[in-house]
Amino acid sequence: MLARPGLCGRRTSLGSWLNVSGVRGCRMDREQVGQVDIARYDAVIDEVRRLMLAKNHDYGEAWRDMRLSSITDQILTKAYRIAHIEKNEGKTLVSEGIASELRDIANYCVFALIKISEARDEVAQS
Repeated sequence: MLARPGLCGRRTSLGSWLNVSGVRGCRMDREQVGQVDIARYDAVIDEVRRLMLAKNHDYGEAWRDMRLSSITDQILTKAYRIAHIEKNEGKTLVSEGIASELRDIANYCVFALIKISEARDEVAQS
């Protein structure tokens, strides 16, 4: 399993790194942990948004022409890629790695939520 630095500099597995409960034993109080988490969250959201803007510049808003099921398929494909990368202990030849796949999944999730919201709006207006 891949190891990442924990909130207090400890090495933790990727699973516990993604889990807030991995903070136990850390000498930070809840408020400090919350501030760190919010700052990290905001930084990741900004990075994911910049990626979306860059890809939309290159490819246009192709996701708008996709059905929700097609967006779901893209998410599943990326999840399978992550599983394969983990199986290979992070070694890749072409892939940009797990973080890249997760950023793409985050954007596809937002696109799916937008499509759901737009569909609800259409139903409400009719």
